[in-house]
Amino acid sequence: MNKTSQLNTGPASVASGPFRNVEDAVAALTPNINQLARIAERLLTRLASQRPGQRLRALRDPMDIVHDAIGLVLEGAAHPGSGRKTDSNDLESLKAFLNHVQGVIQSHVWSLYKSVKREGSHLSLGSAHADACEVVDPQAPQDVTRDVSLSETRRELFRQLRNSFKEKPSVMPVLANWEQHWPECDRIPKGDLTNKQIFEVRDRARRILDQMAVSDGLSQDEGHQFFRG
Repeated sequence: MNKTSQLNTGPASVASGPFRNVEDAVAALTPNINQLARIAERLLTRLASQRPGQRLRALRDPMDIVHDAIGLVLEGAAHPGSGRKTDSNDLESLKAFLNHVQGVIQSHVWSLYKSVKREGSHLSLGSAHADACEVVDPQAPQDVTRDVSLSETRRELFRQLRNSFKEKPSVMPVLANWEQHWPECDRIPKGDLTNKQIFEVRDRARRILDQMAVSDGLSQDEGHQFFRG
């Protein structure tokens, strides 16, 4: 991604930089979220000319891609060496930070595309514009052991999440909604939460699954299998 490419962001209704840190820059993105989602949608649409891209377009929503990218940027700031690194020049202005996030979006979409391509795309998932949570693979042969395991994992994951966010009641409706669709859909319904709060929910869920995987004698990668981005 050429970070010199310019985005027509229009007049900023919040601070335009320079920003003290990544969190301040992310907070300034709010008026531009829909613009970033349109960028993600264009990328997904271009890739949909290929079968793996059609599958990806069905699995992932453009706004979900944006939240993933912002989450990666926040994770890189909170945990150096993970997520995506933000350089000091990316914080010089809102336009520079938008270019940075756009680059992360493009990189993330391409990474997801390659992952889907590796997995194969021999099953039709319906319309490329179907909602990510409504598109399902054909039903596999019944596996009672796996179903019970998933049920137990879901129950424990969301029990710990509710306990973790018990001081933040605004998160509870989002957890209840997400629990109904997990793990078939890893998209966290935003509700009234901020992008930072959505990232926090996803980050805590990842950590809980990692701990559960380790306690069960599995690798952390097996805990991450429930997240596609």
